[in-house]
Amino acid sequence: MFTTVPDLISDLYSYQDILDSDHNCLSFKVHLAPTTSRPVSKEVLNYKKVNFEELRKTLSFIPWHVAMLDDNLDNTVSNWEDLFWAAVNDFVPRRTVSVKRSPPWIDADVKTLCRKKDVASRKALRTKDQLHVKNFKSF
Repeated sequence: MFTTVPDLISDLYSYQDILDSDHNCLSFKVHLAPTTSRPVSKEVLNYKKVNFEELRKTLSFIPWHVAMLDDNLDNTVSNWEDLFWAAVNDFVPRRTVSVKRSPPWIDADVKTLCRKKDVASRKALRTKDQLHVKNFKSF
């Protein structure tokens, strides 16, 4: 048994192997406390408050050909991104949002479907109409 935190291991017992082997079966307890994840705040672009007219004007005046002068594709893409994001950062405000740590498969589409399922469930329970029950079961 190897561990970097021996205080977390207790009741270690080695069973005699029933086969003719140099490996024994080990039994032990690991003492871990469950952890809760805290919400993480991050900064996102606030597309609801974009000054699109000024952004379009600025994007039209950017000398895009300057980004294409390098023969290295990675440098060209990096130069293009630098020019693009410099304009976006000037005209797209940012806001801070709190994000709960949830499994990666739970995205906006899954959350929307869950809300629709909940609404259909309440409607089916309230009306007891077979059409509403069938709609709920489809979710």
